[in-house]
Amino acid sequence: MLNYSPDIYKLEILTIGWKVEKLENRIETKIEGAMEKSKVLVVGGSGYIGRRLVKASLAEGHETYVLQRTEIGLDIDKLQMLLSFKKQGAHLVEASFSDHRSLVDAVKLADVVICAMSGVHFRSHNLLLQLKLVDAIKDAGNVK
Repeated sequence: MLNYSPDIYKLEILTIGWKVEKLENRIETKIEGAMEKSKVLVVGGSGYIGRRLVKASLAEGHETYVLQRTEIGLDIDKLQMLLSFKKQGAHLVEASFSDHRSLVDAVKLADVVICAMSGVHFRSHNLLLQLKLVDAIKDAGNVK
């Protein structure tokens, strides 16, 4: 009859614990590797919140699109900000809220749409613009 000391059982428990921990780490690594990056469209990307969303999306490695509205005209500060996003890897997409097709085409590039457009410049039309964006999302049919 073999006589096992309690130390042998402790060693076996530690070994099993180590194997379980190693397996958990492998599973975690596989899950992280399998996580797919999103294609993100940010509307209102040159605003206070929007610019932070663009930077965060780029930092997380998402393919990031920023809607460049033709309505902004020659606002030099906004144009410079948009160009800096482009240098960081974002894609600028020109679209207009008065052109439904251009909005749908922009939305089709992404699977996530974030609207950070403020109502400051378009106070009376902000709700209407939001509804136009929702219609474009519905028509594109590809947003998660």
